[in-house]
Amino acid sequence: MTASSETNSSTDLLIQARRWAERGYQYQRRHEYAKAIICYSEAIQLLPRLENVHTCRGTCQFQLNDYTAAISDFSVELTVNPNNLPLYRKRALAYIKLAQFASAIADFEYVRHASPVVWNESCRLPHASALYHFGVSESQQGNLDAAIEYLAESVRLAPEAATGIKPQLLALHQRRAVRDREQEEKVQVTRQEEARRQSQLEAQRQREYAARHQAEIEAYVHNNRAIQYMDQGQYDLALTKFNEALRYDPTLIDALVNRAQVLYIKAQQMISSPPPRSDSNLYRVHLMHLQRSLRTALDSYNQALQLGLELIQIHSARSATRRALLDVEHEIEQMAHEHSGEEDSHRPPDGDTDQVMF
Repeated sequence: MTASSETNSSTDLLIQARRWAERGYQYQRRHEYAKAIICYSEAIQLLPRLENVHTCRGTCQFQLNDYTAAISDFSVELTVNPNNLPLYRKRALAYIKLAQFASAIADFEYVRHASPVVWNESCRLPHASALYHFGVSESQQGNLDAAIEYLAESVRLAPEAATGIKPQLLALHQRRAVRDREQEEKVQVTRQEEARRQSQLEAQRQREYAARHQAEIEAYVHNNRAIQYMDQGQYDLALTKFNEALRYDPTLIDALVNRAQVLYIKAQQMISSPPPRSDSNLYRVHLMHLQRSLRTALDSYNQALQLGLELIQIHSARSATRRALLDVEHEIEQMAHEHSGEEDSHRPPDGDTDQVMF
């Protein structure tokens, strides 16, 4: 196809599209909107970007209450001609019909900023109407602050319509006042509950502190009394008092170390005067008692070291206690081995049974 033939073809399409558009316009003037839409659609099919055809078809859609289709046509036209301010008004009115008030307000605001004169002449009242209906919608959803804002702006834009809106505004302000008062009461209750909880926690902390302080005093008194008994050589009484001190305060390092020393001294006394080894039962009880005392002493030294006491004397005493404990446990194992050997010696050898002959 030559360039001239292509030009002729384009011209033919333009002529046909305009004929369809003109025919549609005639139907539109006679309010035959359905027929007008058919004609405009034919024109759009031939030339989708033919000027004002989408606007005309959208206007007919609007008249037939097909607001969604009208918005679609107006939006297409606005992409081609974004400065068509009256068309923003038409689209905003379609949005209002669909209760899409936020979109309607956006279109009115666009016109308002682009041309205050055009907005004042053709958009002010419908803009105020959109704000009013949006405010009513927000109030129905419980968004009182937004509802008051939109209704107040509606009154500001259209004072002539204020008579019917002001009572609603007053009612909304009253509802908001009630809501705010209820919220403040809830906040006050929450604060009081929190203050009461904090007071209870503080009282609990004070009681715990007093209990700890009293326990520390009791532990200190028992520990001092135990040291006196220890200095007097009354090791059983000293051990009882050290145990009492540790019952009140298990972290009292002085009591832990002194108890370990008392237990070690008592163990040495028992080692130096054991019962006769020939009385195996008594000697075994003696060893078990020694083992228990030395283990408790070793545990006390270990606790003192874990609590942060680092003294060479403590490490040395712990080592001596551990060696004594190992000796006692070795003796216990040896006795168990000897006892097992004695039982084996009294057991008859295998096969040494009386045989009965028939």
